[in-house]
Amino acid sequence: MLNKLYIQGNIVQDTELKVSDNGTVYSKNSLAVSKTKNGTKTTEYFDIVVFDKVAASFTSKFVKGDNIIVEGYLKQDKWEKDGQKHSKVYAGVENIIYTFNKKDRTEKLENDSEKASFDAKDINSESKKSIPVKNTSEILKKEESDEDVPF
Repeated sequence: MLNKLYIQGNIVQDTELKVSDNGTVYSKNSLAVSKTKNGTKTTEYFDIVVFDKVAASFTSKFVKGDNIIVEGYLKQDKWEKDGQKHSKVYAGVENIIYTFNKKDRTEKLENDSEKASFDAKDINSESKKSIPVKNTSEILKKEESDEDVPF
């Protein structure tokens, strides 16, 4: 049977490395995935769990708002509490593909020697200013993802 998934989204909260009672290293989080259909924007949240070495890498390299693609599988946990049966489905992450980091883009813009500075009055003036940037395609590669962050 095939159980494989790919999800691209923004990390919902800062990452945190944890250790289970049996010594398994893991990190839980969610990915926010937004889409627009017929002019209406919706955001869905998918729970992810990252284990072992991938979890250590995940927590050291990524922060809230980063856009990533996770490769993994669907997993369902089942348990009983107070006589009630419960279950939860989440994505078990095997691999993470880095696509976009807001901090890197901001630092690049701040450090770019060709960046023009302006204040609010310049924005409202009749002579609109543009901000020249080196390698615009790299910086704005995922510009549409910036609007998809639900926080």
